[in-house]
Amino acid sequence: MAVSHRSLRLLVEDTVKSLTDNVQYSYGEESDFDQTKKKTSLMVNTQLMPASAVFSDNQVSNYSKTWVITCVFYKFDRQDSVDYFKIHDELDPICDQFVNKLNQRDDMVILSTNQQPFVKALSDILTGYLLTVTVRLNDDFDYCFECD
Repeated sequence: MAVSHRSLRLLVEDTVKSLTDNVQYSYGEESDFDQTKKKTSLMVNTQLMPASAVFSDNQVSNYSKTWVITCVFYKFDRQDSVDYFKIHDELDPICDQFVNKLNQRDDMVILSTNQQPFVKALSDILTGYLLTVTVRLNDDFDYCFECD
């Protein structure tokens, strides 16, 4: 797998969409997502993915990139709710499934994960998790420029 932004972005999108039939997926800034008119019951937004690169690791010359994938898993909540834990209970296994599906890739090493709950965010009153997965991929430089 080439470590291009495009290939990783599409992998994340495909992985999210494979988790459940009814998911609305977006990629970009949270403020752009907040302006989306149509929203379904489960929404996942992947924020912009920063990367850092190294040319050698443990005395071996090999170009690799470390990417930070931040996905926000949202569901609608109510302003007056006190049982938002039910949304966290529902979304926690979905976050785990996402990480586990990424972990099945032989060409990707998951370096760390962090899952932060939040309650009643944005103008739509959404509750869920901010999931950050840091991954490392080697670059085989086999990129298809005609595929764009």
